[in-house]
Parts: sequence; C-alpha cells; structure tokens
Amino acid sequence: MDFSNESRNVQIGIYLKTLREEQNLTAEQLSKLSQVPTVHIAAIEAGRFSRYDDFYLKLYLKKYTQALDVDLEQLYTYATQQKAPELPVEPEPEKILTGMQADIATVVPKKEKAEKPVQPKAVVQTKGVSSSSSKGKFGRFFVALFLMIIIGAIVAVAVIALRNSNGGETEDPFVPPPHIIDSPNLNGADYEDVEPEPEPEPEPEPTPEDFTTVTKEGYAGTIQTFIITTELDEIELRIVHSGQNWIDIDNRIHSDDFEHIFEIDGPTITFAVGAIHNIEAMFINGVEVPITTEDLIGRQTFIFNISGENHDVDDIGDYEDVDNA
Repeated sequence: MDFSNESRNVQIGIYLKTLREEQNLTAEQLSKLSQVPTVHIAAIEAGRFSRYDDFYLKLYLKKYTQALDVDLEQLYTYATQQKAPELPVEPEPEKILTGMQADIATVVPKKEKAEKPVQPKAVVQTKGVSSSSSKGKFGRFFVALFLMIIIGAIVAVAVIALRNSNGGETEDPFVPPPHIIDSPNLNGADYEDVEPEPEPEPEPEPTPEDFTTVTKEGYAGTIQTFIITTELDEIELRIVHSGQNWIDIDNRIHSDDFEHIFEIDGPTITFAVGAIHNIEAMFINGVEVPITTEDLIGRQTFIFNISGENHDVDDIGDYEDVDNA
C-alpha cells in the first residue's frame, strides 16, 4: 500500500483518531490495548507516516486497528479514497404499543396541553370595615381555644384515672414460645461435628498469547538481568535517550529513540550500551523494563532470559560485583 501522499496520510490519521474517540478511548488506554507506545499513536493520528519504514508502519497500523476491532483492509481501501467513509448511525428504536395502548393510539389523537388560564387575584377591600367586627372575630377565636383546652384537660384526667384503677400494674407483654425443631439427636446424644465442604478454587484465567511481562532478576556490577515471559516469537526493543548513547546491537551512537526487533531463536538475549546515565527508559513489547540508572556512568550489559511454554529460562549463575566503568 502506497502512503507517499502526505495530505492523504493526514486524512487517514484523522479517521483513526475519530474511531478511537467514538469508542471513548484515550491514547494511553489504546496504548495498553494495542501495546503501541503513545508517542507512535500520536504520530499515526497526525499522519506522520514518513518517519517509519514499511515494516514498522504496517506493524503499528495492524496493532492499532486490531485494538479498535477495525478491519485493516477497510483502512487500506480508505487510503485510496478522498474522504473517510461515513460511520453507520443506528436509528433509535420505535416504541411498540400493544393491546389497549395501540387501540387508543389509533383512535384518540394526542392532545396538546391546554394552557391553564390565569386566575385573577382576588382583591380584598378593607375600606369601610369597622373595628368592632374585627374585635368580634378575635373574641370568638379565643372562646373556641379556651373550650379546646378544657376538653383536652378532661380527657387527660380520664386516662390517668383509668391507669390508677389497675393498681399501677401493667400486663406482661406476650412472649411467643420457642420454636422447637424436630431432630433425630434430641434424645441426648452428642452432635457430630460436620466440616463444611471446601469451596472449589477458581480456575486461573488463561494468559493471552500476546501478553508480555518483564521481571527484574538481579543486578551485579555492570550486569543487569531480567526475565521476559511471552509466547511471541519476537521481542520489540525500544530505548529512549536524553543524550548520545552507544549500542552494540548495531555498534553505533544514537541520540534519538532506538528501536530493534529480536527474533527469539534461543533462551537468552544479551546486548550492551554505553553512557547508561543518558537512558531515560527501556521498553520490551511496549512494557517498561525496570532498569537501574541512578548513580551509574559508563557501560552496562543487559541480559534477558526468555520464559514461556515455548521458551526456557537460561541459568546464568551468580555474578560478582564489578566496579562500573
């Protein structure tokens, strides 16, 4: 597939970013799903394909589309088009009426809400009311209140008198008899201790075939060893530099990010780097390696022992402490 058209590459990157955002995934979440570093995800979504060769570009695009469950052939087809295909929009389901609701809906049309008429506020006219009428109302109110207080006092006295007529004693509350459960051991025999059956342990979840873990095994002098657990047939190495650094894989000095793919043909992968203090981070298949760089200057050798159903861990033995070069 030809990706030499930069303007079209930008449209492809925008299309991929739109697919990711429609699945509510951030670049960091997609990086964990696809094992593609976020710096490459940002470059792909910006359409900067020219920074990769065909091998790495196809590899990153394959992992990117697989994480979004998108057909890679659809992306290649889009690479020859002028604009991204419109994503299908699912129509909202219509509400299905059954029984009496359906009959009413076909006969009686929906009524619009009638506006509630505004009731005019009643205007109370106080002009011409004499003070004698208001005094009469207050007088009747106090008389009714006085009568209610007297009635309440009479009721309270009657209740107290009824309680005193019982001698101050109250009836015991009803307590239901205990519920006896029929049992064959009620004749006095000892109960046998019955241990509950242990619950079965949950089966371990299967490990994905493309899952990779990196564990630090040891550090002695200028040698750092790690265990890589993977079922893949290749190891993708990426080293991030803060300055110039020599790597003996290709015997060159690098100042930009270094990337290399090892074909697993043995139980161990070994390589050395110089100026260890210029290394910011190291990644294996997108998983960060817990390397030691603090207070180190000079050359370091890294040994990765490959583990998995198809790989064996190489016993490299104990290392003697060696002063850093």
